[in-house]
Amino acid sequence: MRFSIFLLVALALLLAGAEAKYSPGLEIASGAGITFSGTAPASTTGVLYSDSGTLKFGDSSISGRIEPFEAQILKDGANTILIASNGTRMLSSTNSGGVINWAINHSYYSIYIHSGNYSITESLDLRARKTHLHGAGKETIFYGSISPIVKINNSGSYYNDVSLSNLFIKGAGDQAYDGVWIGRLALNVKLMDSVWIENCKYAIWIGDTSFGNDYYSVDIKDCYYGVYSNSTALVTTQRFFGGSIRECARFGVRLRETVVGNLFYGTIIEYNGDNTYPNVYISCDTDPYLAQGNIFRDCWFEDDTMIFAIGGSQSNSWLGPGMNVVEGCHFALVADNVVAYRVNSGRRNVFKGNILDRAGYKGLIEILGAYAVSNIVVENVDSGAATEKWVLTDTATSTISTPNYWG
Repeated sequence: MRFSIFLLVALALLLAGAEAKYSPGLEIASGAGITFSGTAPASTTGVLYSDSGTLKFGDSSISGRIEPFEAQILKDGANTILIASNGTRMLSSTNSGGVINWAINHSYYSIYIHSGNYSITESLDLRARKTHLHGAGKETIFYGSISPIVKINNSGSYYNDVSLSNLFIKGAGDQAYDGVWIGRLALNVKLMDSVWIENCKYAIWIGDTSFGNDYYSVDIKDCYYGVYSNSTALVTTQRFFGGSIRECARFGVRLRETVVGNLFYGTIIEYNGDNTYPNVYISCDTDPYLAQGNIFRDCWFEDDTMIFAIGGSQSNSWLGPGMNVVEGCHFALVADNVVAYRVNSGRRNVFKGNILDRAGYKGLIEILGAYAVSNIVVENVDSGAATEKWVLTDTATSTISTPNYWG
């Protein structure tokens, strides 16, 4: 069992008083620190003591370790320091990224990073080590002036058993640097958990054959792109639970080419892009790549410009995006006649059971052109009021659009 040295010292101060002095084991003097000296007593049961310089309680040394982490990193003035689990200071440098990478490369499996602003000028490289970086919440800031700030994209073997949690990744400048690159990464149950990403060019870039990675409560804001995947290999089963993607200059979510079976569940996606760059865009532009089976369920969409679009440059519906599903989502439109959902090309994409917010505005659903075939628009709901209803425009082929529950 390990005990917090801070709690033990506080208890000693409380019991002894500022002027008390005990000899030979414990000395407490006004205006000074606490000195533990001497050797182990005959009986160590329930005793806090120094054993020739090693602080112990009972028969256990007190290391200052933060369970269950193998190392901790913290700021000490301008320096970033690495402390091993036994309390040994392993490294101190003004190069925060260098200290963190040293810890990663020396096989510290789990690393706790204390609150502080860590200037990252070399990418944190998790590509070849099983490593978990855990911070103190939004107070642990990776302030990056390099792309990417965190690198988890491999060019060789698949890799797993890595994670980022309770961290704030922020780009320097004006959306100049990428946040996290992910590639050839597989089966990470919680690749990200409670991660904030702001002011980056690409907040999260996913490519190079990735599958089976989960993201919990990832909040993206004020980036150029939010979640971006453009893969000619396969990107599949990237699963986002909760979190938000807000106020990105281009797309909030961009899924392009071979992106299959990815999930966004309960995610807030709002105020990204404009009528040219919607909040979400799924496309295929090159034969034979297929963007299909991606699901957006129980999400919140809010904007005064285009929200969701499916299409690309293919001149064949079979090569366009297919079987992508938007279901059970809430659309909060803050202007009239916003294009909530548009399909320009592709087959059997589904817009089902979605709710139009009672804000007094009409929401447009557009299924357009010869390359949009057999898309499905069913069971959607509005209030029935003339000023707040879904409006369907269908110039495509074989659209399934009944029944719907709107005015």
